[in-house]
Amino acid sequence: MDHEGKGSYDRSIAAWEDWYLKMKQNPLGTKVTIAPENLPKLGEIFDFFLSKGCKEIYANPIFEHKWTIEEASLYYKLLIKLADRLLQEEGARSSLFYENKGKPMSSEDTGNWCGGTSAMLAFDPQGLAYPCVRYMSSSLGPNVKPIVIGDVTGIYNTPEY
Repeated sequence: MDHEGKGSYDRSIAAWEDWYLKMKQNPLGTKVTIAPENLPKLGEIFDFFLSKGCKEIYANPIFEHKWTIEEASLYYKLLIKLADRLLQEEGARSSLFYENKGKPMSSEDTGNWCGGTSAMLAFDPQGLAYPCVRYMSSSLGPNVKPIVIGDVTGIYNTPEY
């Protein structure tokens, strides 16, 4: 939703397609966050992005949820299908299948993939800053308070932050 409460899908996908037409030589990438609610549609989600020219799909399950054995079993079965699907798409890959998955990072790798330390800011249409898109109200839903750490003028410097 934009700041006027209107859906932004049509504008977002139009911008994606415009960028793709202009920059075809650069493979598109995106990020997918897997939750129990979208788990059954994981294959459809990946197929959508692959159909839009996306070749790199970073993905991970949410960490806050206590996954059930049934959800984990479904996730496993879907990963097998997803791996087969990605093998059919030339040049496509997903972080779900990186060979270093589940292994310790090297001591030289000090990067931050989520942004929870404010290394990768996210902004909402009102100009408020968050440590990561996952801390915005649009990601958290109506029952969880978002974590605002600043705005377009800068990062807050208060005891709370």
